[in-house]
Amino acid sequence: MAASRGSWRESVVAASARVAVMVSQLVAATLFSGCATASDEFPPPAYSAKEIRATVVDGATKQPVEDVVVVARWVLRRMYGDGPQLHIAEMVTDRQGKFLIPAWGPKPRPALMVLTDKSPQLLLFKHGYVPARLRSGESKEEFAGRFPDYRNMRSTEIGLWMKFEGYPNRAVQEAFWDGLTIQLEPFRGTEERWFELLRSFLPSPLRDDARQIHRLSAAIYAERTYFNLNGLSPYKRGEVEGFFDSIKRGQR
Repeated sequence: MAASRGSWRESVVAASARVAVMVSQLVAATLFSGCATASDEFPPPAYSAKEIRATVVDGATKQPVEDVVVVARWVLRRMYGDGPQLHIAEMVTDRQGKFLIPAWGPKPRPALMVLTDKSPQLLLFKHGYVPARLRSGESKEEFAGRFPDYRNMRSTEIGLWMKFEGYPNRAVQEAFWDGLTIQLEPFRGTEERWFELLRSFLPSPLRDDARQIHRLSAAIYAERTYFNLNGLSPYKRGEVEGFFDSIKRGQR
């Protein structure tokens, strides 16, 4: 009887192992099913990225905008949504509105994760302008095939039409915005609308990375002084203070 129970346990363990292997294979197949190129290649074991050079201008005057904080995030994707960043970099525009994000890599690709259309995602912020979040979902050549005059389009308009696929199978990632002029739209609106823009621009996952994006975090935390907290209702004042407190906690 003891031998029989031992055989039963061994059978259960073996069956569990087979199920685990099948599940891992299914997860991998599901994750990468939409990532294969025409040659059905799998994502590379490591990623690198080319440098990014671009110019930021005022969307109304077309004049260069100095001291814009620019963050580049190469975001990984996993089964249930965005994962961690594989790489993150932060720069500030010069007097000519220019910035340079250095090249990096190679960095190993975590198991069951690939780079997304946020490879990189560019975040641009300066007081008085609508914060910009720009993806790199496709190449210039691919986008130009649909919009030949894209260089005359507004940056926000390009973002609306850009695809979400990205190039997870490319070992060397390139940013769509490299070599382009990025337009920031001047902000015209209420204090309440400005707060909503700040909160949506810097959601919780980004606030958790405050120490990696200290210039951006500091610039947004400085916006606290522009709010008339005494003129807000207790509920709204709590929302505003809670948002800025979360940024300060992340900087520690």
